[in-house]
Amino acid sequence: MIEGYKHFKPNCNPKANEENIIVKDNIRLTVIGSNLIRVEYGPNKTFQDEPSQTILNRDLGKVDFNVIENENILKVETDELLVNYKLDSQELNEDNFWITIKKDNKMWRYSDIQKNNLKGTITTLDNINGEVELPDGFISKDGWTIIDDSKTLIITEDGGIKRRNNLDNKDLYFIYYRDDYKSFLKDFFSIAGQSPMLPRYALGNWWSRYFVYRDKELLNLMDDFKDHDIPLSVCIVDMDWHTPVWWTGYSWNRNLFKNPKDFISKLHERGLKTALNLHPAQGLGSHEEMYEEVAEIVGMDPKTKETIEFNPDDENYLKGYFELMHHPKETEGIDFWWMDWQQEKVLKIEELEVLWWLNHIHYMDLGRDGIKRPMMFSRWSKTGNHRYPIGFSGDTIVSWESLAFQPYFTSTASNVGCFWWSHDIGGHMCGIESGEIFTRWVQFGVFSPIFRIHSAKNIFQDRRPWAYDKECYHIIKKYMNLRHKMIPYMYSINYKSKEGIPLVAPMYYYSSEEKAYHRKNQYYFGTELVVSPYVSEKLEKVNLTRGSIWLPEGEWFNLFNGEHFKGGRDYVLYGKLEEVPVFAKGGAIVPLNKTSDFGDIANPSHLELIIFPGASNSFELYEDDGETQKYLFGEYCVTTISQESKNNIMKIKIDSPKENNKLIPENRKYSFDIKGINSPLYVKAKINNKDISVRYTYIKEEATIKIEELILGNNNGLTIELETQGYIVNKDCRQKEKLKNLLMSCSLPNTDKAWIYDNYEILVENIQILDTLLEVPVTGNIKEAIIDVINNR
Repeated sequence: MIEGYKHFKPNCNPKANEENIIVKDNIRLTVIGSNLIRVEYGPNKTFQDEPSQTILNRDLGKVDFNVIENENILKVETDELLVNYKLDSQELNEDNFWITIKKDNKMWRYSDIQKNNLKGTITTLDNINGEVELPDGFISKDGWTIIDDSKTLIITEDGGIKRRNNLDNKDLYFIYYRDDYKSFLKDFFSIAGQSPMLPRYALGNWWSRYFVYRDKELLNLMDDFKDHDIPLSVCIVDMDWHTPVWWTGYSWNRNLFKNPKDFISKLHERGLKTALNLHPAQGLGSHEEMYEEVAEIVGMDPKTKETIEFNPDDENYLKGYFELMHHPKETEGIDFWWMDWQQEKVLKIEELEVLWWLNHIHYMDLGRDGIKRPMMFSRWSKTGNHRYPIGFSGDTIVSWESLAFQPYFTSTASNVGCFWWSHDIGGHMCGIESGEIFTRWVQFGVFSPIFRIHSAKNIFQDRRPWAYDKECYHIIKKYMNLRHKMIPYMYSINYKSKEGIPLVAPMYYYSSEEKAYHRKNQYYFGTELVVSPYVSEKLEKVNLTRGSIWLPEGEWFNLFNGEHFKGGRDYVLYGKLEEVPVFAKGGAIVPLNKTSDFGDIANPSHLELIIFPGASNSFELYEDDGETQKYLFGEYCVTTISQESKNNIMKIKIDSPKENNKLIPENRKYSFDIKGINSPLYVKAKINNKDISVRYTYIKEEATIKIEELILGNNNGLTIELETQGYIVNKDCRQKEKLKNLLMSCSLPNTDKAWIYDNYEILVENIQILDTLLEVPVTGNIKEAIIDVINNR
């Protein structure tokens, strides 16, 4: 057994409700939910009630079920499942144990395996260039999942870890969910522990670079970002923070950081959080400042100058590891740790993976005072690691192939509860740098779980936005500002993760259509948006990037300009470098911070609500203090924003905030951009049912109603009603405008462009005549692009 600190033990409820347990012969069945059954088979009739590495909670309340013994068959029936077991069996097999899924009239027999698994994730993308095969995850089109917990280790009462008492036992969890994959994650989190709330600052822009910085240089760089009006919330200090003797290090490099506490304080004064890079595998060398004290703790004679071996399964080593090697840095102001890499090491309990153990104990240790909201930044380990975000995906190759793989990789990781991958924006190493690939990576990063710029120690990998040409710089600046504006939206989705809702999710989480399973490059970003980032170079002669998207049934709109798209079909897209395909569903409500000031990620004083017609909808804006655990005890505020769209009437409602409204500004400004809408006949508003004046404008080219700021107290509610001329949704797909934009970019004679544009209506009727319009027909990429745009009606 590995002894630990008591705070290493997570909050849990591992012993099942006795009323939900059935024991017969060598089997114990626990009805955790009507769709969730624990199956234990113990040859010696003893079973496990302690928390494991994977499963923490087994009592979710009393469940209704019936038990029937009939002809030597034990039957346990819930609303959704019928569990069957032949009594007196000497082992579990497909002949003596099966579960009938009542709704589908399907049967799962013991030892059946999934046939349509939707994959999971891997530990790291280190040295990977492009696509890699992903292992199976939990979720499957089969509609059920077996979690085999038979061999995982047990978390002890004192925070340590040990082997199970009965290694021959079977310990399985059967979960049925049909095609409701979010419900599976909600059920999984209910027994395995939640994917916890990240601190608010984690959702802003991170700066990181493997580079030798002096303290003043790094502070000056942060000021450069501020001077360029590019917001940041995190500044990572890579491994050169410590003395350069080994990759492992715990003593500040005083040649670079003369007064570490003052340096960290100045980062905090700028509104930035910070972390230090860790590589603990080499242990502790005699050159480290705390060597003598740690040596005495582990029972070594410091005079020998022998290296103290890295032994995270030793109680004495852990005492020195945390109390002398880490806690003093936290006292200086370090906010969290970056566990960059941990080489394999065989521990006393051979089954214990070092990476899982480090992620677990570091995360639990950071929250040891019960106040600070912990966060770990490390590579993914195994089942249960969802409790210790954030994931660091490692040292990828700079290439279009790497970028193209990351949307699929990121969304698919949700299938094992891994919601918070952080990638090196721009790629880490090798490859060929260009402004185009970095800009496209930034755009994907803005619409990914964590935005973190990073690169290898190479002077030619300068990722400062202003180091690129003016076009790239201004685009990067625009999107990094957008990232900070989106924090209210992303943070609200962060809270919804407990319901099995990831920030980045595969399309099939929201649609059962077969096409949803085959669109690897696109994903839901929260509940309101679908993103299909451009991940390839611009086309020769077309001078635009080609992409595609499939939109599920319903009304859809371009997030940025309100352009309407009819759902239930595919679209081919052509975009300038400044464009990224982001689509809002009909009825979408997207709350943004009106400003994006450097280092400011507080609950905003001015919210901008982006709203789309086409369906009724509601969105819960979640807010808390952003960095403590008080939210677990009711210290948060929820503001429900809803809208109803019917015929030519839209009603928008902001309810008075619930729970602790002192967490938000006493008086908050609200602005509204209602996009994809026809021109209004009137717009009127009320606060607490009293009429107020409203100032608004209609921008015809963008089909947008802009309502100027309204001030709302934190005890008040607001309603807005508007009526439009004709049907409320503006369905102009702006096809001729798109053709014009395409032709403007193409390397084609001006007269040819004019002929094609002037004959747009004819081409719509018969695209085949394109070859006859010009003396020299267009060919190749240009012809394909023109046909794509014409057909995108």
